Amino acid sequence: MVSKKFVIQCGRGVDANQAAQMVRIANQYECDVYMEMGQKRVDAKSIMNMMALGARNGDEIIIKTNGPDEVYALNALEDYLSQHG
Repeated sequence: MVSKKFVIQCGRGVDANQAAQMVRIANQYECDVYMEMGQKRVDAKSIMNMMALGARNGDEIIIKTNGPDEVYALNALEDYLSQHG
């Protein structure tokens, strides 16, 4: 399992479009992908779960991946977040 902390840096937080894009990225990989914020932990391969997380600008999230391609999945999500939020 690998994990990394991120701070959401988008004025509107994680909206439906960004959540959908992160779900698409997560679903490209075999590993499990989770996002945590505070006491909430959600499956990042589910749009409903990602929207329920409710990450806003300035919130700290942790992305955790676990499985055969965990590093690649984490890197892909990191690349996305560095460009979009």
